[in-house]
This record gives sequence, structure tokens and C-alpha cells, in this order.
Amino acid sequence: MTKEKLEEKFKNSSLVVSAGMPRSGSTLLFNILREILSSKWAGQVSAGWVDDISELPKNSAYLIKVHDFNSYFQAHADHSFYTYRDVRVAAVSAAKKFGRTPTVESIRENLNQYLLAKRTCDLVIKYDDLISSPVFFVRQIAKILGASIDVDDIIKEAFYLQPPEKDEVNGAYSKKTLLHEKHFTHTGDDEWRDFLSDRLQRDISGEFSWWFEECGYPAK
Repeated sequence: MTKEKLEEKFKNSSLVVSAGMPRSGSTLLFNILREILSSKWAGQVSAGWVDDISELPKNSAYLIKVHDFNSYFQAHADHSFYTYRDVRVAAVSAAKKFGRTPTVESIRENLNQYLLAKRTCDLVIKYDDLISSPVFFVRQIAKILGASIDVDDIIKEAFYLQPPEKDEVNGAYSKKTLLHEKHFTHTGDDEWRDFLSDRLQRDISGEFSWWFEECGYPAK
């Protein structure tokens, strides 16, 4: 959609952006936000993937999921949130799920988004922390959004969603939860050691050593 059409779509409405590194729990974040916003604005929230904005009905609040947190959303979002994960684990998961070949260039693009999120988002969440401390982060998100919630209900609804069956989405994704068929790849934290070539591992650890140190992941 053009900038003008986006502005008309979101005019006089609240806009929340759910951003994140691909395969980093970004869909989980989206569903946490969807449940919290639905508690705050019951029946008044339209939520979906960025490419489906034109299909979303006019409402008091919008929740849009993106991987590219572009200048429009930076400028117009009332609130924005971001998830990240060990880039090597995320790359292996993307390769297994979507057939995307891991490259230094794609990881560089993801980390540029990470740096952008650090500057602009209300909350940047490490996937490993979200999984180990769901109550803490659900409360943090709800506080930022000014929503009164039942934390256990949000966790129950968002953390235990199941991927849709093939005949429900025809091989695509649920327009409600954004989960794909066979969404979860169950990629192990060290699986990249066998999946990525030695050369690629060296290139990644060399160029992005600052990021591994900053985020607490082993560089090698």
C-alpha cells in the first residue's frame, strides 16, 4: 500500500507494530500482543501480517506484524516491539522451513533491523528470555500498552497455539494467528554447528562477534 493509503487506513486509530527477526518467536510475540490488545479493546482490534493490511477491517486499533520495520512504521506506530534470537539458529530454522539459504548478507540485514529496533522500539526481547520468563514479559508488554490483563489467560492463549491444518489454510498461514502449517521446526540451539559450512561459520563469527558478545551467545 502507498503511504497515503496507509495513512487513510490508520487515521484516528491506534497502531501497534509487532516486529522481529524471522524465526525468532516473532509470531509468538504477535499473538501475545493480539491477546493483550483484545483485552484492552474488545472487538475493536484488527490484526494481521503487513501484506494483508488492505484486507483488515477498519477499527479502533491495529496490530501489524512485520520483519522490515520501515520508516513509515517507525514514524507512525504508537508502540512497537521486537524479538531476536541467535542469528545462526534463526538462519537454520528459516532454511528448514522456507528453504532460505543462510548467507552473511541475510544475517547482516537481520542485524541492521536489530540495531534499528534498539533505537526505536518500546521493548526488544531475546527469544530465550521470553521462553524462560513468559510471565515477566507478558506483564512488561501489558504495562507498556496500558492494559489490565490476566497474565495466565494471555499465556494460555498465546503460548500454546497449534499450527493450522493444511486444509484450513491451503498451505499458507492462519490469518488470525499467522502460524503456518508445520510452523515449528524445533531447531536446536547448536544445530547450526553441523548445518552451516565451516567457512560460513567463520565469516559469521568474524563479522558479527560484537553482536554475539552483546547478546550473550557464543561466537564459536
